[in-house]
Amino acid sequence: RIRSLTLTGSSGLFENGISKIIFDRYKTVMDVFPVNGKYTFKDVPAGENITIVAIKRVDNNPYLAVKKIKTSTQVENKLVFKPVTMEILKTEMKKLDRFNKLPR
Repeated sequence: RIRSLTLTGSSGLFENGISKIIFDRYKTVMDVFPVNGKYTFKDVPAGENITIVAIKRVDNNPYLAVKKIKTSTQVENKLVFKPVTMEILKTEMKKLDRFNKLPR
């Protein structure tokens, strides 16, 4: 286990939004915790394939960032938010629904 996975970014990266990590191998979703201006996922297993999903609103428009990485102690700071319509957002969330179908 690594102690934490830290996400950082420019000012406003996580404001007005939500961020989660989804494990490829486990039926688990984890929340992010702000600590000293950084956003940290605590008690993350090392070497696991995960998907970072972040959604935020800017001027009442949704933006989505999805990134697949392997957990490590490195700081992740390259989330790219793209503007999306509500239809695209729903489609992207359905793609992630495969995690609900993993065996326990």
